[in-house]
Amino acid sequence: MYLLVESKYVLNGLIAGFIAGVITSIVVYITLPSTGEILEAIEDVLGENSSYIDMVKPWIDPILLLSGPIIVVVMFFIGTILGALHEYIDKKVQDKPLILSCVIVGSIMYIVFVAPNILLGSIGKAYTNTITVITYTISLTILNYKWSPR
Repeated sequence: MYLLVESKYVLNGLIAGFIAGVITSIVVYITLPSTGEILEAIEDVLGENSSYIDMVKPWIDPILLLSGPIIVVVMFFIGTILGALHEYIDKKVQDKPLILSCVIVGSIMYIVFVAPNILLGSIGKAYTNTITVITYTISLTILNYKWSPR
C-alpha cells in the first residue's frame, strides 16, 4: 500500500494524529454527559419554557454518537499539519537528538490546545486535550525512532 504524503514526517504525524484521535475519542465517550444532563444544562441557560428544547432534543443522541469519529478525523488532519511543522523544526535542530523536535511540536500543540482552556477555566476540556497532546507526542516520538525520517 502506498500513501501519497509529502514526507515521512507528515506520514508519522498523520499516524500519530490518528492514534491520538482514537485515544481521545475513547476518553470523550467515557466522560460524555447523558442526554438528560445536557437537556438540564440547556434549560438552565434558556429557561424551562423555551421552545428550543423540543427542537434540540432529537439531535442530542446522534451528535453524541458522532463526536468520536469527528475527533478522529479532525486529529487526522491536525496530525498531518503538525507532521509538516515537525519536519520544519527537525531540519532547524538537525544536530540535536530527534526527541527534541518531537517535544517542541508537543509543546506547541500544548500551547494551542490546552493553554486557552486553562485560561478560560475549562479544566475538564484541558484534561482531555492534555491526554490528546501527550498521546500525540509519545506516538510521534515512537514513530520517528522506529521509522526515522532523518
